[in-house]
Amino acid sequence: MSMVFDMAQTDVWRSSDQLLKRKIESLDKQTLDLHAAKYFPIIIRYFKKLSSQTDADSSVKYLHVSRSIDRLLKVSGKESSYLPVMKEFEGMLKEVLPKYRDHFIHSFNVFLLGYYILNRLKLIKSNYDFRSNYPNLCWMLAATHHDSAYVIEKMEFWQNNLLEKFLGISPGLSTNIAQILPMTYFDFMRAISCWHKQPLGDVPGFSLNSVDLALLNEMNISLTQRRDHGVLGSLMLLHSLAIKQGFLSREGVYGNFLYTHIPACHAISIHHLSSVRIEFGKHPLAFLLVLCDELQDWGRPTKHGVSKQSIELKDIQVTDSPTPTIGVIISAPRRKEQGLVKALGRLHTGDSIRLTISNDRGKAILSM
Repeated sequence: MSMVFDMAQTDVWRSSDQLLKRKIESLDKQTLDLHAAKYFPIIIRYFKKLSSQTDADSSVKYLHVSRSIDRLLKVSGKESSYLPVMKEFEGMLKEVLPKYRDHFIHSFNVFLLGYYILNRLKLIKSNYDFRSNYPNLCWMLAATHHDSAYVIEKMEFWQNNLLEKFLGISPGLSTNIAQILPMTYFDFMRAISCWHKQPLGDVPGFSLNSVDLALLNEMNISLTQRRDHGVLGSLMLLHSLAIKQGFLSREGVYGNFLYTHIPACHAISIHHLSSVRIEFGKHPLAFLLVLCDELQDWGRPTKHGVSKQSIELKDIQVTDSPTPTIGVIISAPRRKEQGLVKALGRLHTGDSIRLTISNDRGKAILSM
């Protein structure tokens, strides 16, 4: 896969990557939990490989990202059969989808950004409940897999566009995704909606009968009518973890499986559902996924090179003042600033955290 980058814009994404590298290197390794400590050397190795890249061809970066994700999954005792397929389809989609942006490298950058924020928050407030007994594991799964079904969401457009280019006709091919999915996918959708209503996992009182009907309905509609990549991707991951990799039976207790893996799948399922309200105190990993997904815009190439209308990360601080505060400084066109505010409007910090975003001219963009 070869994509040519504009050199000036290459400097932009390198600048943002280097900032993120310095932030992650500043983490106190003694405070990292089990999975964060396993991920740290993999991340540092990635950045070292990245710093030695001297050309403007992103194929090398795809290779480094792919190997890094493989290592993250391996040290976590997980696997993914479809992330390599997602990577291979990137080049094809760029040819047939107008202004298609990369999703593979983007997903890894989302992981890196959230890794820093998550572990800074854990340092500031070590007893904070991230609604998971392994928050770094759940975050890694959520971030690296959140766009894994994007290819399927766009599949019909891709097929029709390709046939139109070759044959000069648009046949209007359409697939009813609901008719071909295993029934277990709908059981998993129900489980995710239960978690959304009561994210307690193996804590006494959790019930699979406690369903958030509004979310279940939204997921059903989004899946059947739009093949929403967030909903479908979450079900793909949950099916892979529970059935293909056998974690449901291996761990023995269904509640423990919920508390270990459901938070990641839940975050993926709602990250693209703009109507779903997300409170940090109730769903911190979903909150983090939406935030990082919207902020990670630097270096995302299109068919015509890297967009000059992207968000550049200028600084990020996670402080205790006295409420834990995520402070972000970006450089972006006005239109992107407005889009960011709109996209983050469904996030709510409550009393447990603060979020501020400003531009490099010192103007506040968002404060909550």
